[in-house]
Amino acid sequence: MPTAWRVHALEARLRAEGLDAPVSDCDVYSLPAEECTRLVDVLIAEQTSFPMVLVDGTVVCHAGVDLDTVVQAVRGGGDHAGCC
Repeated sequence: MPTAWRVHALEARLRAEGLDAPVSDCDVYSLPAEECTRLVDVLIAEQTSFPMVLVDGTVVCHAGVDLDTVVQAVRGGGDHAGCC
């Protein structure tokens, strides 16, 4: 699924759930160093792949986008979601 579509799907699902969290797409190397390190740590530890979704700097899903997981993470206090 193209990245733009993943972002659109995330935004639509969050809105449908009544959650106002901005969604952005980014390259892993454009992340702040701390978030980039967390993401690479997950790549190595889980032997996984992209795409990944971060909510407030925490990787909440990898090797795909799980909309239910993202919604749950945003409901748990996250106010920003991003796809890599």
